[in-house]
Amino acid sequence: MGTLRRKAGREVWTAIYRDGDGIKREVSTGCKSKDAAKQVLADLERDKERIVSGVVSRQEARTAEWSAVPLSEHIEAHAQHMKGLGRAACTICDQRRLMKAVADGCDWKRLTDLNRPYLERWLSARVSEGMGARTRNAHAAAVMLGNWLVKAGRLAVNPFSGLPMMNVKADVRRERRVLSIEEFGTLLEAAERRPLIEASKNRGSETQLKPPTVDKLLWLGRTRAMVYRVLMFTGLRYGELRSITLGQVRLSEPIPHISLRAADEKARRGAKVPLPEGLAGLLGQYVSERRQRLVGRSGASVTPFPGTLDNASLFDLPSGMTRVFDLDLKAAGIAKTDPQGRTLDIHALRHSFCTMVAQSGVNMQTAQRLMRHATPAMTARYTHLTLSDLGGALAALPQLPELSQRAIAAVETAPNLRPTLRPTIPRIPGSQGAIPCTSDIQDKGTIQMAKNDETPNVSWGFRPFENGSGGRDRTADRRIMIPLLYQLSYAAMALNDTTMHT
Repeated sequence: MGTLRRKAGREVWTAIYRDGDGIKREVSTGCKSKDAAKQVLADLERDKERIVSGVVSRQEARTAEWSAVPLSEHIEAHAQHMKGLGRAACTICDQRRLMKAVADGCDWKRLTDLNRPYLERWLSARVSEGMGARTRNAHAAAVMLGNWLVKAGRLAVNPFSGLPMMNVKADVRRERRVLSIEEFGTLLEAAERRPLIEASKNRGSETQLKPPTVDKLLWLGRTRAMVYRVLMFTGLRYGELRSITLGQVRLSEPIPHISLRAADEKARRGAKVPLPEGLAGLLGQYVSERRQRLVGRSGASVTPFPGTLDNASLFDLPSGMTRVFDLDLKAAGIAKTDPQGRTLDIHALRHSFCTMVAQSGVNMQTAQRLMRHATPAMTARYTHLTLSDLGGALAALPQLPELSQRAIAAVETAPNLRPTLRPTIPRIPGSQGAIPCTSDIQDKGTIQMAKNDETPNVSWGFRPFENGSGGRDRTADRRIMIPLLYQLSYAAMALNDTTMHT
């Protein structure tokens, strides 16, 4: 039998009992009244007896215990599970936020409140208010939570199983476009000059800046321009670029590259991102000055000890570059949205890189490896080829072959052999040793080949087929109306009728 105990300093009673496995447990009843606590203890004892008698399984009993835990604790436990798997912090934060938004919208407090019809109605209401298909599918992350609850033994079945998703392709809210090389050059100039130009203007008037301030602003502009160069010609994501350190830039190796750690990559696989030759040279100059600025002033004769600054970040970047990128676009005179509704943002540089790779003529497998995508379909989404690109691909095809003069002359001098349009064969009885392949009731003539509209003088017969039934006609009254079946060579027409019968 179980007992009740009130711990020192606490007002609620604690139930002490043995569960269905015989394990001693102490569970807080949450009751200040002893009579109410006795009722909770009685319920626990009853559940134990049901397990021992086989009315319910131990798994069902554990599931029932989890139903009393607040849903917010389950969501937090799922976040810790994702963290243990090494998922990115931003991914875990987004999933926790979306799950809490769904729980608050549907007014769910416990696992017993989880209900698919409520979720579908809530999602439908959000879509009717203007929510896009991609955002709607992201809020359907409750499906992911349900799968985890089942695997963790907290639910018997997933209540959201089979929840349909919307077609994202049919509801595109934002389509990115790519930057041309000319636009990109203009963007680099604007990004490098904008910090100094804006700081020099104080409410519309020119401001005299001190040399250290000017040097700092010039370096900021150079850093932004270098960031855009690296993103444009490597395909790195902005979040991945923020994690790069000076030690991960390998410029002295046979193929210059950036070593991306698995913990910092989106797919958690790690990669070696190759650098074009021109970019590698500019990045080498930037890294050298970056190291000098970390230990002293620019241009100083101080040389850092090798390896001491390898853990320093390659770029000092904010968590978000949306506002900075938009201002640089405005300074460069580049519209953020084109007449077709396509937009430009910092991630559009990755789209531009993939498109340049496709325009260079590499195969899809190489492009997929450079983009570090799991499937070719994802790489195709980042490729924006124009009609001129497709026309250039057609121009690279070989020319249509032309007939040589010798072939044309051979065709013109060839004899005009034409079969009759309705070649016919008379029906020959099996007793005469030959039967026709076809029979024409209206015309009892034989198959005839005419040369240059002359009178046909060549006839053909066929051997009968032996079928074990006395030589009966097997193909009688079966007309073959395809003239190509009767095209014979000029040499064969020289044979006589007797030769063909033998």
